[in-house]
Amino acid sequence: MKRLTMQQANAYLRDIGMEVGTWNQIADRQANKPKWINYRAPRDALLNFSHHVAAWLPKGDWKIFQIDNSTGWMDPVQVSLFGGLLFGTEEVPDFIEDRTFLFEFGKKKTGDENSELLISNLIFIFLLFESHGYVVSSNSNRGQLLGVQDGFIYFASRDEKDIDSAECLLRNFERDPLASPSWVSEIFVERQEKVAQ
Repeated sequence: MKRLTMQQANAYLRDIGMEVGTWNQIADRQANKPKWINYRAPRDALLNFSHHVAAWLPKGDWKIFQIDNSTGWMDPVQVSLFGGLLFGTEEVPDFIEDRTFLFEFGKKKTGDENSELLISNLIFIFLLFESHGYVVSSNSNRGQLLGVQDGFIYFASRDEKDIDSAECLLRNFERDPLASPSWVSEIFVERQEKVAQ
């Protein structure tokens, strides 16, 4: 994980037609407005829900997690939890300066899996504390953007098919909220088998 300045973030986001907006949100630069749906995150099975929604974004070479200006992070417990996931216990993050986090993929399978799990855990924390954040992928070429605001998850895209897939994902989650998504189950099974060997 790397911290990015706004200029560095915009260099990545430009390739997918997005930019960091005036309120530190990730904004679409395209003329046509993206379509979107939102969904109130359930309090029960919230972590599992976060794993499901994180899988909606396409995989790619990188993902950016962005915190907008609506998130104040004044509570030391929240800072400790979020910062501990990103930096460990040795560093207290400065959320005035540190608002953009880059996760790079493609080096090692285990590292990629851990980064995907970490991103879904960050989504969980933002849903839990009803903070404001955004996640995009290097392959969000159709404007796929995952937003977290006030306990709601937002799925946005310029392509109606992406919105349809988000609705399908939500229906599948509602059918069995306690079932892990396949990508998490596969990691669990594979790592259990390694321990058993």
